[in-house]
Amino acid sequence: MATVSDTRIFSAVYKAMSDAIFEGSAPTTMVQAGQRIVRASRRSFVVDGNNKPAYAKLRECLVVRDGGSDDGNANRFSGRSPDGSVNAGGVYFSMHNEPMFMELRHYNPDSSVVRALKNGVVLSIEVTAPLLVLDMSRHSGNAQQFLRSISRNPDVRAVAGMDSLYDQMMNPNDFSVSRAIGLAVGRHRYLDGMLVQTARTDPEQRSGDNLVLFGKKGQVVSKKLRIRSAVVFKMRKGPGQLDIETYHY
Repeated sequence: MATVSDTRIFSAVYKAMSDAIFEGSAPTTMVQAGQRIVRASRRSFVVDGNNKPAYAKLRECLVVRDGGSDDGNANRFSGRSPDGSVNAGGVYFSMHNEPMFMELRHYNPDSSVVRALKNGVVLSIEVTAPLLVLDMSRHSGNAQQFLRSISRNPDVRAVAGMDSLYDQMMNPNDFSVSRAIGLAVGRHRYLDGMLVQTARTDPEQRSGDNLVLFGKKGQVVSKKLRIRSAVVFKMRKGPGQLDIETYHY
């Protein structure tokens, strides 16, 4: 399981990022009200006694689960610092369907998309008020330039070497840079979260952006979200076929 493997890099990047956010030099963008985002769950987690998605259970998909003392530390941008002195829980969304499908495929590597969706539920969530987020999307053109400036910080350069800080952030086997960036965002409450390219790989080289929102463990991550619908996928008897049921709220 990937986690923070280099505490020196974590500490240097965390401080440099915190300083940049505090000074206002970090690139930000607004996720506007009315934007739809998506999040997937297992049907068994959210259905009621009638085997239909219950709104109260769907809301549980927006609750922060990590960032506490008992955190398994398995998430890329949220969780705890190596010494446990800094923590920030997060909930991960996708800005559109593609990265969400890639996430499902990651946890079902030997399955087709159809089978990965089997017994799944996809929540369509409306952003009800603007979210201010750190812009780490590759599509913005700002992320790599900004991280190059962070890499020139003497303390960061001394421990991170010459490798691209952006590439280190996306490293699937080491969260030293990504966790430092995420916790720096999570600790500065004027930012709601961060926009970042999905780290999941895709055979067809597709990509997309994820939205990571930060909050306190055990609480709904943001009051600026409203669940609008849930799409339930069920396998038909025929191979490779799905039945789809949509519930509106």
